[in-house]
Amino acid sequence: MHLPELGGQLVNGVLRSKLSHEPLRNTDISLALVGKTARCQFLKTDENGEFNFVLNYPGLCEIVIQPLKPVQSGYYVEFNQPFCTTFNDHIPPVFNLDSTKTEDINKAVISMQVNKIYEPFRIERNTTPMDVNAYDFFGKADKTIKMADYIELTTVREVLKEIVPDILVIKRNKEYLFKLVNLVNGSTDYNPLVLVDGVPFTNLAKLLEMNSRELERIDILNTRYYYTDYVFEGIVSFITKKGNLSSLEYDNSVFRQVFEGSPLPQEFYSPDHGTSTDGAYRIPDFRNTLYWKPDLSTGKDGNASIAFFTSDEPGDYTIIVEGIAADGSSGIVRIPFKVKEK
Repeated sequence: MHLPELGGQLVNGVLRSKLSHEPLRNTDISLALVGKTARCQFLKTDENGEFNFVLNYPGLCEIVIQPLKPVQSGYYVEFNQPFCTTFNDHIPPVFNLDSTKTEDINKAVISMQVNKIYEPFRIERNTTPMDVNAYDFFGKADKTIKMADYIELTTVREVLKEIVPDILVIKRNKEYLFKLVNLVNGSTDYNPLVLVDGVPFTNLAKLLEMNSRELERIDILNTRYYYTDYVFEGIVSFITKKGNLSSLEYDNSVFRQVFEGSPLPQEFYSPDHGTSTDGAYRIPDFRNTLYWKPDLSTGKDGNASIAFFTSDEPGDYTIIVEGIAADGSSGIVRIPFKVKEK
């Protein structure tokens, strides 16, 4: 049984103790995407140690799942299978090639080979990734300290001492704590959320000894931040130049996983020869599929229009329009047309 993925891809599984292999029940955990933009989610595992995150990010990314407070025994993550493991018993019939279509198939293969040859000479198509979650999850930082604006220091400890008066480093019971100056009332609050390359980080002793040359900037949120049931006394985000967590050695128990989100949207190649002025119209065009637009919508009058150029390949083509209305009714229409030889 799989939950419907209405808001994005579901990342779910079970958090377990490395020592006892028992689920970590009612444990506060985070999911973070590694990078120069902080994209974090926080929740509590249920009575079975299970979690459900909704990840709405296209393409490949690296995720880190970990408890907000270190688990002494260590932990590991068991991902649930996102795909169905049961299949229909129906066996499809043996494929038989229709010999009457041999000529059409041969023409299509040749057209595909011609297009492949001339592909490098076509105009670059827009393949820019979607601008999803372009900003840090906590919004705009109250203050950003760029290391390039200051003299070079040795460690992050020196950077905080000499450049960042908002953060006080306290050592208590052999452990380091951060105190952050609150912009609202001027008080200093313990334990802001500390991030490194977008990932929550609790080993402040190791962070303080990191070479400051590795650091690009520090983003600071000097006010209390609420995330559902969680309250953070400010946020301090350390961004390294590489932005991939390579500047710090993480505990081996930290779960890191390359995750493939939904495919990045790509623009279907349909050249506009009517406006081309750079000689692209001279490149042979042997497309078999002339136009494809999956997100076409009609206006209030129920009409929609498209325009496309045919290819250089003569033959019979068919326009297929399929649609579905808000009330669930659907329709389809097929319109044949012919491209003649010049």
